[in-house]
Amino acid sequence: MPEKSPLRIFISYGHDEYAELAERMKNDLKERGHEVWFDRDRIRPGTDFELYIEDGLKWLTEDKSRARFLYLMTPHSVRRPDGFCLNELTSAMMKELSIFPVMVQMSEPPLSICRIQWLDMQECFPSCENTPYSVKFERLLAALEDRNWDFEGFEKNLLKVLNPIDFGPDMLRHLKDFTGREWLKKEIEEWLEGKRPGSKQVFWIKGKPGIGKTAISSWLASTMYEVVAVHFFRSDSTEKRDPVRFIHTLVYYLSTQIPEYREQLEVLSQPVEHYLEEYKNDPNDLFYNLVILPLHRAGMKDRKALAVVIDGLDEASEESGDNEIARLIARQLEKAPSWLKFIVTSRSEAGINAELQGVTNPCELDSALEENERDIREYLKMKLKPYLEEGMDEEKIILEILQKSEGLFVYVNAFMKALEEKALTLKDVGNFPGKLGEIYYTYFSSKFKDEDDYCENISPVLELILATVEPPDIELLSEVLGHKETQILRIIRRLGSLFERNENRIIPFHSTLTEWLASEDRSFRYYVSEKEGHKRLAEYGPEKYRKVMDREEYETDKDYVVKNLEIHLYEAGMDEELEELLKETVESSEEKVWKTVVFFNVCDHVIERYDFDKEERLKKIIIELSPSAIGKSLADTMNELGKKHENRGKSLWCLFVHEKVLAVYESLLEKDPEDENLQRNLGVSLNDVGRIHEGLGEGKKALEYYRRTLEIRRLLVEKEPRIVDRYISLAFALLDISRVTTNEEEKRGFVMEAKSITKSLVDAGVSHLELNTLRKIFSL
Repeated sequence: MPEKSPLRIFISYGHDEYAELAERMKNDLKERGHEVWFDRDRIRPGTDFELYIEDGLKWLTEDKSRARFLYLMTPHSVRRPDGFCLNELTSAMMKELSIFPVMVQMSEPPLSICRIQWLDMQECFPSCENTPYSVKFERLLAALEDRNWDFEGFEKNLLKVLNPIDFGPDMLRHLKDFTGREWLKKEIEEWLEGKRPGSKQVFWIKGKPGIGKTAISSWLASTMYEVVAVHFFRSDSTEKRDPVRFIHTLVYYLSTQIPEYREQLEVLSQPVEHYLEEYKNDPNDLFYNLVILPLHRAGMKDRKALAVVIDGLDEASEESGDNEIARLIARQLEKAPSWLKFIVTSRSEAGINAELQGVTNPCELDSALEENERDIREYLKMKLKPYLEEGMDEEKIILEILQKSEGLFVYVNAFMKALEEKALTLKDVGNFPGKLGEIYYTYFSSKFKDEDDYCENISPVLELILATVEPPDIELLSEVLGHKETQILRIIRRLGSLFERNENRIIPFHSTLTEWLASEDRSFRYYVSEKEGHKRLAEYGPEKYRKVMDREEYETDKDYVVKNLEIHLYEAGMDEELEELLKETVESSEEKVWKTVVFFNVCDHVIERYDFDKEERLKKIIIELSPSAIGKSLADTMNELGKKHENRGKSLWCLFVHEKVLAVYESLLEKDPEDENLQRNLGVSLNDVGRIHEGLGEGKKALEYYRRTLEIRRLLVEKEPRIVDRYISLAFALLDISRVTTNEEEKRGFVMEAKSITKSLVDAGVSHLELNTLRKIFSL
């Protein structure tokens, strides 16, 4: 009997030859003193299997602190779309139970849990004396009893260095009560099998906001075995719309679903983290080296098509209409194996059309489609049953909802939520709200009849939900508003089902809801000021900020207000406070991580959202910052910032940032002119400024900076001629200047010198990633 309270353990397994191992584990867990739900012990012949499974999961939720969902993975238990264990897993995740995956026979983990490490028990079957079952079972016990779910191996290292985004919650939110769309799935299957004429590598599902694109993406990723990765782009999340983070997540998902690909990652000439660092500011090269090359080397030419699902591609678009992700996909798919395909959902946008026109099969998800109407009908027939009373005309009700919805699922979902919260009744047939905004208004009117109560208690919480740059948790809302957590929870409950709780974070059920709340014309007395939310966060933050300044370590997850304080000061229009805080941050002498994080975040936020020509407030503050006070670590951070946005149509912003970095390195070198690291950094910075001028078509200015770069790199080679990197940097500097010089003789001389350096390194047997690029340029 364990010293701690016995656990409640639900064992989910495939009813295949591995059931014997599941039964052995059940017996050993019970002998240890734990309570185990095991279907063979519970389900009697002739009874409802699904009902008993649901009973088992309810039994777990009675005490979540003791609840463990043990998921035994075999090809049978993880199969899509008809694996019943997947239904159990999905239900367990929706109930926010702790999931513990165990690999019994090598298979691809469901995408919703592929970020969770699994315990390898493949050698424990069949049960006999010479298997390592006893050792593995002890590790399983440690994991279950002590939550020590941390195993060594390549998978763990990949998880650590790639830090993929967890899209499990995004998927689960949209899978509940999903129905229909089988016609679309059939079209996709035919496309994957090459049965559709003119099949391209991208299947693009285009549709209006609210038609159900994200639900479709979640459903496809959960039910189609061909789907090996998924990414949800979100305009309100810097992380989710970042091209580099997209590639990190894609690489990890692919490694969990394609064993041959994972094997190639293990035998790369350099560790994965080397490529992540080398190409952290170059998504195209990163994609090529960590996705394209390993897939080709895996040698899977004749395999069946596999697909990556990308949801909300339009949410990665810049204000200018440019879409770097669409451009990345179009460029890289030309080099990718023909069996790797992409399923993309988005609104129809000119920028995406332009990038994908040569590689896509568009599918217009028209709200007027007969199939779309049939799907909504099917959904309504399922959902309306509990609300239909005797004598009600079901067909008349469905027809009116269909008409008012204009074919948008978001209207239907909002209608059902209002019905659930008793803000609407089916007796109002003939007078249902005519637009989505009317549903929201009806909903809020039924919930909050007292305007003073709404303004005093509800509106402040909504202001924070709208203003935070990531979904806020209960603790943050409580701290900022000075309320007890129980009071915040009561307010959230009053908001009803239009606001969902996911892992204690509050998420509006659809972006149209926050857009409605933020529009005074549409929401009227329920209008919520996002700026007031920023102001509340800005006024709350400084005290906590001061505490972090004195702390040795910076806790990213816990210090939301600290890492985003300067964003909220900016959006609240509190420019004096922002300037004071930025100067205090920059000019403090201590080199701490939090300094670079908060500085990067506010600059990143402003660059992403505001045009260079129109933004003056942050630029003014940065201009006034003394280069000598900024220091090397912040200069390096600014360098990363500039390179991140260089390919996103933000050239003027990047030039502004890189010129400031250049001034910092020049200032540092005045104090220590012999520091070779600073000299190297100055050379890089000069090259960055020159490259942007070249991209803007300003050849003369580019030449000026490239010449200074060349001068520094020659000097560094002379100082230490044994360092290979310096020769490679010199060769690239020669090629850079050869592109912009108008002197043909000079151009030929620079090219010949760069080729000579490259040949010398090749002849010497040097192995280097960037040398490979030079070899390709000169065909050596």
